[in-house]
Formats: sequence, structure tokens, C-alpha cells
Amino acid sequence: MIVYGRDGVPQRIIGWDTMGIDSRPNIKRRDSLLIISDVLAILEHRGPLRKTRLMNLANLNPRSFQNYVEEELVRLGLIEVRKHNGHRSYVITPRGIHVLVLLRFIERGLEREGIEAGCRHCKELRQQIATKLENDGFKILSLAYIHGQSGAKYFHDIIVTIDKRPIACIDIHSSLSPTTRVMEASYTVTSCIDTGLPHIVVTPYTSRKYYEAISENLPQQCRLLIENYTGVSDEGEQLATRISEIIQQLKSYG
Repeated sequence: MIVYGRDGVPQRIIGWDTMGIDSRPNIKRRDSLLIISDVLAILEHRGPLRKTRLMNLANLNPRSFQNYVEEELVRLGLIEVRKHNGHRSYVITPRGIHVLVLLRFIERGLEREGIEAGCRHCKELRQQIATKLENDGFKILSLAYIHGQSGAKYFHDIIVTIDKRPIACIDIHSSLSPTTRVMEASYTVTSCIDTGLPHIVVTPYTSRKYYEAISENLPQQCRLLIENYTGVSDEGEQLATRISEIIQQLKSYG
């Protein structure tokens, strides 16, 4: 379970073996997801940590630390570098906690369904949804940024507006990479919490469990809606109609 602060920002995880490292058998070679999971779990459980301590606990050499921590986790906003007791230390961020939650679900077997074929026509799908919404009287921004309450900017495929006021964000996710799918889900959830707007995610059926897992832990005021596609040729129009109906309902709710 994720514990949220008063501002709706995730603070920590309880109720799970958040380390999970000691219980695993010795593995000589870890894949990228496992390394990322280990680093985030260590920081969530023991952070803030200085570089040498984190390297030792995560069993990383200087080159691996640079590749995974500095060039990936820090760059993606999953880890921050802060001054702690006068020393440069690494701390997990709220976005990092969301990613850690999703990685835990992956490790517990939610990846068994395999990798989906992906959406080969995402550009066309986005255009169909945008056209349908415009025909139904909504103003939309395609491939645009929106500011959250924290001041952070979030990029979305479609932002739906009424009288220049954003009322919902829509994203189409189709990555074949499990790591990227985790990042996409985390990004959407963080945006949903920070902006306070309903978010609609269009995703393959095999990715649905990622969102269902984290939706259960979202603050009550946050609405994350999931629409699935299978990739059939005539699905875009039906999907656009469903999303337009959802937006109409959101509009009526205010």
C-alpha cells in the first residue's frame, strides 16, 4: 500500500517486503529491471544514502552506478540528489515510489501474459479520438503540456478543454518494452495526482493490470480511467466514441 501525505503526494510504501532483495536467491547477472528495482527499494527502505553506501548495498560498480543511477534514475526523476547532514545523498522521489510499486507487481508475476503486439497505428488512433472530440464540441490540444499544482509540466497526447479550462488528459500507450510501460504508467499517475484532472489511458489489454494495480492506491479524488485496444482495424472509431461519452460524463459532473 502507498502512504500519501496531506498534499496527495506518495510518501512511502507499507505492507510489502519493500526490500525483497535478501529473500531472492543469488543471481550473478541481474537484468535492468531488477537493478532498477533493487536501487529504488534500497532508497525507499534506507534512504537518504551517500553514493558509496548505495553502491555497496545495490552491488553496483562505478560504471553501473553511472549508467543506472545517474544517467537513468536521476534523469527520469525517480531519484533526487540532495544535501543530507552536509553530504551529497540520494533520495527516492514520489514518482520513484510509483515505479517501485509497479516493479513489485511485475516481479510477482503480472508479466506472464507476455508482451503485446503494440499499436501500429497510434498516430491514426490519436487523430480519430481528437477528431471525434472536436466534432462533439470540445476544444483539444494535441501533444501538449499541462502544469501541475507543484509547477511541474506533464506532456500528454490529448488535453481536452472547455472555455480554455482543461478538464481531462488522454494518453495512448503502446510500448513493447516492459520498462517503458512502467515509466509510462508512473508518469500518468504522477500527472493525475499533481494536476487533479481525470486521466484516460488507452492501453493494450496486456497492460491493464499495471493501471488496475496502482489505481487501487490512488487518492480518492484522483480519477484514472482505462480504455483498451486490441489493434483491430475498425477499433479506432468505436474507441473514440467511448472516450467522447466519458468526456461528456466528466463535463456533466463538473
